[in-house]
Amino acid sequence: MRGGVTQIILGCNTAHLFLDDVFEIVPEAKGKVINIIDESVSFLLDRKIDSAYLLATEGTIVSGVYDKKLGEAGISCVHPREADFKKLRFCIEAVKQNKYGDDVKGAFLDFVKRGNVCILGCTELPLLYEKYMDDIVKIAGGRLIIDPLYIALSRAKKCYLEYIGRN
Repeated sequence: MRGGVTQIILGCNTAHLFLDDVFEIVPEAKGKVINIIDESVSFLLDRKIDSAYLLATEGTIVSGVYDKKLGEAGISCVHPREADFKKLRFCIEAVKQNKYGDDVKGAFLDFVKRGNVCILGCTELPLLYEKYMDDIVKIAGGRLIIDPLYIALSRAKKCYLEYIGRN
């Protein structure tokens, strides 16, 4: 790749739905994309976790992109019902607009406490987690909250350190 870049991370969870199409058009890209969904699945498998609650956009949930990958690994995926999509959109939009209030906090806390393992499958949701972390620990302590992008960045860092160790 140009500029010495050997791998990239696709930060948008929903965009992973189109990766196979990209790889059909650009097959040489296949080994160069760190897939945040695959990395999250590996993270869960390493910890012998067999079920996860997915918070994500409607597109990510309805597409089943996480359900498929988790299911192939023997991990069940639970997520908000269609009736919850409006409240989930409300949380995501709050981050985009930088407008936080007790209503946003309450909605997000309600979602996070629904599963013992929660995947934050939208790039805005880790920002809510960070903002309300103290409250989450109070009401949902002991739960594992997963940020797929952070996991992928950790993988990229590991690959980089291995690379510079060889050179």
